[in-house]
Amino acid sequence: MYSVVAVAALSLVHNAAAQVVDWPQFGRTPTFQSFNDATASPAHKEWEFSGAKNRLVASPAVFGGRVYLGSDDGHVYCLNQSTGEQLWAFKILGESENGVRSSPAVAKDGSVFFGGYDKNIYHVSREGALLWSVTTKGPIYGPATITADGNTVLIGTEEENCLYALHTEKQQNQVKWTACGKRFNGAMNSGPAVDPDSDIIVMNNYDGIIRGIQLSDGKIVWEYQTAASNSGGGSASIANGIAYIGSWDKYVHALEVKTGRELWKFDTNGVVESHTAYHNGVVYATSEDSHSLFAINATTGAEIWTFSDPAQEVNGSPSLTEKFVFFGANDKYLYAVDRSSGKEVFKFETCANVFSSPAIADNGMLYFTCNSGTAADSFDPVGTGKAYALNPALHI
Repeated sequence: MYSVVAVAALSLVHNAAAQVVDWPQFGRTPTFQSFNDATASPAHKEWEFSGAKNRLVASPAVFGGRVYLGSDDGHVYCLNQSTGEQLWAFKILGESENGVRSSPAVAKDGSVFFGGYDKNIYHVSREGALLWSVTTKGPIYGPATITADGNTVLIGTEEENCLYALHTEKQQNQVKWTACGKRFNGAMNSGPAVDPDSDIIVMNNYDGIIRGIQLSDGKIVWEYQTAASNSGGGSASIANGIAYIGSWDKYVHALEVKTGRELWKFDTNGVVESHTAYHNGVVYATSEDSHSLFAINATTGAEIWTFSDPAQEVNGSPSLTEKFVFFGANDKYLYAVDRSSGKEVFKFETCANVFSSPAIADNGMLYFTCNSGTAADSFDPVGTGKAYALNPALHI
């Protein structure tokens, strides 16, 4: 069944995606398909990084021999990709309990974009020096997205609930435009996924509305109301003009990017907090309450297989290679699942919850983090966080 789906609905590869090196931003490319055709060699060494003084919630970026991490301690850390040695740490300008949960995006010159809970958007050089910052009216949780042409960075805010489009190069007027929901009624916490053909951005807002936004001017071109009123969901992955996006209404929705028209929806039997992933006609999604990873036919919305081994909630988003799906769960494990059969290949125990989505480097190594609880009933002002470089070849 799987092979029929894969052959019948091969994905189109966009030219910009083919030029991507390693995993420079959330979802790897602006489409958030979260796929890298990489295979690890047993020669690559694993390491752990314990230098952060609080949780590591943000998903790592990997580029130019370096790994970039955001921490609740208010720093972005830059590590040597091969050894895990800390190269520098950048402290955000303001004080904030949650520091940096925004997943960083790395430009081709090695400079880094991210947001902070101190309400600032940052651009930091490859050496860790501040290039510019922009102050918004809300804390920033969601990841930064650099567009395929490298000219624009996109990032959403809480409270004011706006998507910002900014020039990547320093300008007198750094902000190109903002597109906003209702103030204090739905944080723009999801990542901005960009369709390369229509230049429409797809965002999940915490007012229960998924929006299509023009990249050129920030105009909202369509809105899709989910059944999860006043609540949110994950980020979209986009392929062949279709956005695949999960919601707290417990469905994964397939929406036509140009119009927002629903093509199908898939019941996950639980809240979807994570972003989807896509490759070769198959959508992959995780669900908190059902403790599951799903493989879904991208054309029909039919279930291909379900993996439900995690003992606790699944907040982690899937990342893909040709053979495997990697994702984390709140039971402290990073799981590797066979992409064809849905069977477990191995699991790796970490320090705590695995919220981050693994970054897969071109050498096949995985880079991800773990963090102690972030919910109000389990919140510790000084939490636990570690980063890992994992070699799948040593665990198969």
